[in-house]
Amino acid sequence: GKQGLWKNLSSMVDKYKDYRVVFAGISHGAALAQAAALQFRMRKPAADTFVVTWNAYRWTNELGSATAKEELGDRLLCFVLSRRGAEPSATRYWDSVAGFPPGYAPMPNLVLLDADTGAFLVHT
Repeated sequence: GKQGLWKNLSSMVDKYKDYRVVFAGISHGAALAQAAALQFRMRKPAADTFVVTWNAYRWTNELGSATAKEELGDRLLCFVLSRRGAEPSATRYWDSVAGFPPGYAPMPNLVLLDADTGAFLVHT
């Protein structure tokens, strides 16, 4: 666009070939980071592209999610805050933003991050 983000980022990747490009964001910024990283990886496959996000809302369909998995693989890490009640068999809940909007697909590599302990829980 007018600000030249693609041109500037692309030229930096060409100049610093041994560096990584990391897209990151929280909530709305997380969805934007996921989409931007996917587009960047598809347009600049030689770039060492990674993305880490927290509590992103869903923004694509099953095909988009599968494309993200294929293009980014384990370079995509999606955290969602999670919490369980104190009782022994309590249900685990996660941030509701990650389930919205209905009808859209979640990103692959979803990891629940326990808000109380900091433990990582792989979502299956």
